[in-house]
Amino acid sequence: MAKISAEQRATNKAQFDEVIVGMFWESGWDSITLNNVSDRLGIRKSTVQNYYPNKKEFGEALKGKVLPVILDCLDLTNPEEFKISWEIAMKTDQRFRRVVHLLVSNATSEATSALTVGGVVRLRHLLADKWASDKVANDTINWVLGLSVVKLAES
Repeated sequence: MAKISAEQRATNKAQFDEVIVGMFWESGWDSITLNNVSDRLGIRKSTVQNYYPNKKEFGEALKGKVLPVILDCLDLTNPEEFKISWEIAMKTDQRFRRVVHLLVSNATSEATSALTVGGVVRLRHLLADKWASDKVANDTINWVLGLSVVKLAES
């Protein structure tokens, strides 16, 4: 097999990432598998594996694309409005649910992704700055994540 240039590899990776992001919004995190990605791209699994050696690497394709979706759905005015908006988004916004499912799924896996941990930490810091209280932000995040686990389990 011929070697490709670093530039071509970067171009391929960007195109593959776009497909993975599309698959995520379309079908959720569980649909992002080596088989499904290779089928969607129309390339061999071994080629996909050269770019994404494990499932956590697929998550890199989502970096910077999921937190904005969460934030667009939420009212950051105060903890109560935040909780209400979170609960509404869980019921009405499929993309929001997909992101929350990703967070819960990764957070409870044996190899929690640094991206998952970082996303939750960034959200908590954002809320702590907005509400001037680390404790209130932490308690609120714990509440909405608990609610999310229950809602995801019910569906």
